[in-house]
Amino acid sequence: MLTGRKIVLGVSGGIAAYKSCELVREFTRRKADVHVVMTDSATRLVGPVTFFTLTYNPVLIDLFCLEGKMTPHISLVREGEVLVIAPATANIIGKAASGIADDALSTTILAFDGPKIIVPAMNWRMWKNPVVQENLARLRRSGFQVMPPEEGSLACGEEGAGRMAPVDKIVRVVEMVFTDAGSGKNSAGVLSDLRVMITAGATREFLDPVRYISNRASGELGHLVAGAFAGGGAAVTLVTAAGEHMPVPEGVHCIRVTTANEMYREVTDRFDVVDIVVASAGVCDWRPEISSPDKLKKNTMTEPSLKLVPNPDILKELGTRKSKQLLVGFAAESGDPLPSAREKLQTKNLDIIVANNVLEKKSGPGKEYLKPVIVFRDGRVEEGPVLSKREWAHRLVRIVAGQFEKSA
Repeated sequence: MLTGRKIVLGVSGGIAAYKSCELVREFTRRKADVHVVMTDSATRLVGPVTFFTLTYNPVLIDLFCLEGKMTPHISLVREGEVLVIAPATANIIGKAASGIADDALSTTILAFDGPKIIVPAMNWRMWKNPVVQENLARLRRSGFQVMPPEEGSLACGEEGAGRMAPVDKIVRVVEMVFTDAGSGKNSAGVLSDLRVMITAGATREFLDPVRYISNRASGELGHLVAGAFAGGGAAVTLVTAAGEHMPVPEGVHCIRVTTANEMYREVTDRFDVVDIVVASAGVCDWRPEISSPDKLKKNTMTEPSLKLVPNPDILKELGTRKSKQLLVGFAAESGDPLPSAREKLQTKNLDIIVANNVLEKKSGPGKEYLKPVIVFRDGRVEEGPVLSKREWAHRLVRIVAGQFEKSA
């Protein structure tokens, strides 16, 4: 996704500047063209030669050092496709919010008119200061995407929120800037401050402690969608019935469940405080009326019979309760998924439904690729290309983010 892309990286004078070296390595490993702009304070923590060696590009520090016929910061502004400030100190945040341009980095920020991602890192007391928070709010209103710091041990020896966001998370956010099929629109920026709940995995409904009814949903797509939302700055809760082997993306709050009733309780309890729900879980429609506490013995059941009772319809319940929330459902069908998808979208009061034909040889259950049909509340239908699950996760996040922005 980043091959040949020109990324401008601003490095300000926080101790987390050393992590910017690893960030540059990850960008260049993906064949991005990285140009670094440093504050004078940052050079006291990491030498400019380090960044020059990693990028093979001159490092901009002195605003008055001319390069060719054009001032270098204007050259970067014209050619750069995304600006990332990592780490961003309280000082550079204040300058950017106030329109101050008194050095190379602050001037570059003020002149840059493309996507801007700011990654704060500072002492937890500074982070909580109302002035800093107001400056960040002003930057968000101006179109900046803010990636909040994480909780943990800080360089000063204290604990709290202030650690720079992980390098891999920053890379994912930058990738989202460039994954909108060349449209140039950055949907990732609207994810900041959103609260998103994802359901994933196949529930299990037990006959006894050993045997259960389930389905083929792996939960992989739901976990990837959760990671893509979190990578874009959203606060994500993942309610998953997938097994422990399915990794939980970084920055995602995970709640593990087993049965449909457990998922129902966890989802409905949290529904009122979220903005978006993406219900990708394979929830069993039925469960055994009786679940034996002991293993059922074959020799004691000459003519076994199984009576099933319906599970709660989680998605329908959310549809009846929703107010401002955007509700995204999934439909796995055998054959043309469109008629059923349209019906479910109406009967369950959904905003978007993603439908798959499970009999597709290249994109059915257990396959690496997907070719879903997306139906919108206004009747629009989008038949997407065959993409990997990871690519579809990012595509879906962009679609959902764009739809939420329109509805808001």
